[in-house]
Amino acid sequence: ATSEKTISTAAMAKPSTAIGAIACLGLGADSGTTVSVGRGACGRSTGAVLYRYSSAAVLRRELKARHLQSAYLFYGEEEYLKRHYIREIVRLFESRFGAPDVMTLGEDFSRDAFEDAVETLPMGAAGRVIVLQGVEIALLQKADAVAVMELLEHLPQEVVVILSYDDAYLTGDFERKKKREARLRELSKHCYTVEFPIQSHASLMNWAGRRLAAAGVTAD
Repeated sequence: ATSEKTISTAAMAKPSTAIGAIACLGLGADSGTTVSVGRGACGRSTGAVLYRYSSAAVLRRELKARHLQSAYLFYGEEEYLKRHYIREIVRLFESRFGAPDVMTLGEDFSRDAFEDAVETLPMGAAGRVIVLQGVEIALLQKADAVAVMELLEHLPQEVVVILSYDDAYLTGDFERKKKREARLRELSKHCYTVEFPIQSHASLMNWAGRRLAAAGVTAD
């Protein structure tokens, strides 16, 4: 039987590497998209395998098709789009399974806190959506980093994790940016990865128009 939490490429991967097999997408809001494929996805090996998508509507279409991934990675300049899609993921989870508990871990992140969040759900919640805000897993003590990544790859059915990095994450001097890009690349092997770059005025207007239309509001 197919898992309720559909992973688009999971059918092509071994169960133990289902998260690593997710196709990692770099999406803009309405522009062309660079896509790097994670380990095992589409039968291809990990590496700089790049594809072009015609529209950043890929993520939106995935959610509209009610495909919910176990782990997401969001980064880029457009904070409002990240917040929007976090809300959309929560809405999709609720429509499929019931209302989840939503929690954010940031500066207070630790291996113990993450394990507790994943393994212990509050009474009455259908599951949990965990937002890891700016968390640097690779900078934890080695044993803790390994344990967190192992848990990320074997999340329970009722848990979704979203790693989100703000618009300042990839700024700064060359060496800092290079190291952070490398850490994002490593994380992208385990997550459905979405970049939110700065959008054009036309893209922003189109996006806002869709949001207004969805809310039943008309604008001149």
